[in-house]
Amino acid sequence: MALEVENGAYTYPNGADVLSDVNFRFSGREVMCILGPNGAGKTTLLRAILGLAPFTRGVARWNGKPVADWQPKAFWQRIGYVPQAKRMNFAAMTIGELVALGRSARLGPFSLPGRDDWAKVDRAMEEVGITHLRKRLASEVSGGQLQLALIARALAVEPELLVLDEPESNLDFRNQRIVLEVIERLAERGLGAILNTHFPAHAVELSESVLLVPRGKPPVCGRVADVMTESILTDVFEIGVRIRDLDLPERTVTTVTAVGRALDASGRAIRED
Repeated sequence: MALEVENGAYTYPNGADVLSDVNFRFSGREVMCILGPNGAGKTTLLRAILGLAPFTRGVARWNGKPVADWQPKAFWQRIGYVPQAKRMNFAAMTIGELVALGRSARLGPFSLPGRDDWAKVDRAMEEVGITHLRKRLASEVSGGQLQLALIARALAVEPELLVLDEPESNLDFRNQRIVLEVIERLAERGLGAILNTHFPAHAVELSESVLLVPRGKPPVCGRVADVMTESILTDVFEIGVRIRDLDLPERTVTTVTAVGRALDASGRAIRED
C-alpha cells in the first residue's frame, strides 16, 4: 500500500492558490497526521488526494498509479473516507443503515446488501463499539457516536487505507479520547490512516509522520521527532509554541501549548490598536 503526491498544487476557480509544492509518500501500517492553521487547505488537500477535487497541478498516485486513472469502484474498495460529520445528511437513517452505506463500493448496480454484507457491517460496528446503536436514528445519537458510526461506515468497505477529516473536532474530551483510541487501535492492527487534525498534541500522540500545512507556504513532511518542534510549529501557526512532557500518574503526556501573542508574517507580535 502506498499513497504518493508529487508536486501537488491547487488553485480555486477564483484564481486563489491554496496549496503548492505538496510532496510526500505514505506507506506502511501507521498514522500520518495533516496539521495546520485554519484556511491553509487541509481539507482541500485530502479531497485532492482522493480525487474528489483533483490537484490543478501535480499528481496523486495510489499504488503507483495516478488516482485519476483508477476506476472509481476499484479505488473506493481500497480507501475508507471519513468526512467531517454533518448530522443533517443522515438524520432519517438508523446507525445500522448509515454504516451499511460503506458496503456500496462492494455491491453491483442496484444490488442490496446480503447476509455477508450485513455481517461485515456488524463487524465494523463492533470494531468501534457502537453495536448497541444499530437501530437508533442518526438524529438521536451524540456527536461522538455519530463520528464513530462514520468511521464504522468507512471500515465496512474493508479498506487498505483510512482517510479521516477532523474526526475529533467539535467533540468533548471523552468523545475525543474514544475516537483517538479507535484510530490508534486500528493502526496497531495494521490499517494505515491519514488524519487531518487541528490538535498538535493529537498528532504527537498518534503519528509516526506528520505533514504540516502552513498558509501560503509549501508543506513540510517528516517524522514527528523531526517536524514537531517548537520553532517549526511557531512558524506554521504564527504564534509562540511550547512542547512539554507532563508526568501524570497514569502516563506521560506530551502537551503542545500556544503561548504569547499571535505573530505576523515577519514573526513579530501582532498589536491591537
